[in-house]
Formats: sequence, C-alpha cells, structure tokens
Amino acid sequence: MISTQQLVLKKSAFCFRLICIVIVVAGFVSDGLSSQATVARQNYLPSIIVSNSFLNQTNASTFHNSCNNIRIAGNTLTAECQRENGRNRTSSIVIRGIRNDNGRLEYLRNSRGASTFQNSCQNIRVRGNSLIARCQKTNGSFVRSTIVIRGIDNDNGRLEYSRN
Repeated sequence: MISTQQLVLKKSAFCFRLICIVIVVAGFVSDGLSSQATVARQNYLPSIIVSNSFLNQTNASTFHNSCNNIRIAGNTLTAECQRENGRNRTSSIVIRGIRNDNGRLEYLRNSRGASTFQNSCQNIRVRGNSLIARCQKTNGSFVRSTIVIRGIDNDNGRLEYSRN
C-alpha cells in the first residue's frame, strides 16, 4: 500500500518531469529546429507534441515584403505600403509587447502589452522585419540588440496586426 506522502512525492515527480519536458520542447521549437517537436516516452509519461502555433502567438511580420521607406520613431513603425491597386499609402502602427531586459530586446509575456524598449534604447531602426537598437544595461553601458517584429502585415496599404 502506498502512503499519502509517497503518493504526493510521485505526483510531484510527475509534474516536475512534465514541466521539464515542456521547457525542453519549447527550446527546440523556439530555436527553429522543428515546426513540430516530439519528446519520446519516458517511464510512464506519454509522448508530448507541441506545435509552433501553440508556443508562438504570432508569426514573424511580412510588412517588409510590400512596404518601403520603413522607419520608426519611439515605438511607432511607419512605412509606405503598397495597396492592391499598386499605389502606396503611408501607414503607421504601434509596436506592441517589446521591452529592454538588461540590454536585450525581448517580448513581454503579454505580447499585446505596451512596449517600453523605446525608454531605454537608442539608435532604434528597422531592417526587414527586425527591430535593431542599442539598449542600456543595468550597469549603464549600451549594447546592440535585435528582435524579430512579430505579427505585422500589410493589409491593402494599412499596417495591421495579424488576426492569429
């Protein structure tokens, strides 16, 4: 007969293993090694399949494929974007969910939240769909940092967030 204490320990070990497996899978998927990662069965744990769409709420932006004269002021991205009729329209959008963490640009847990990178970064620019800046570290020095801008598309001349 298993005691209550032994049962709690077994459940804790199961949860710990499950958390570790999800973290490992997330690392494989976010590194781009696989669009679908599978972790082999360990002891009594079933295989876990995690897709990219589950881990990444939005895809990399595509606006740069049909927009030009792309620029940024603070956290506002502005570009000349092609419409379906071939003419360009000037459009702007606020970049959401990016912060400076000790000199490294990263997404907030809530990627729809307000960006704060512009408060502690300088020489902010956009190249393709990447945001590049010199960001301040806690020691006061500045380092170069880059992050892919997620989920902004050109919708008939308007910069908009993807609907996924």
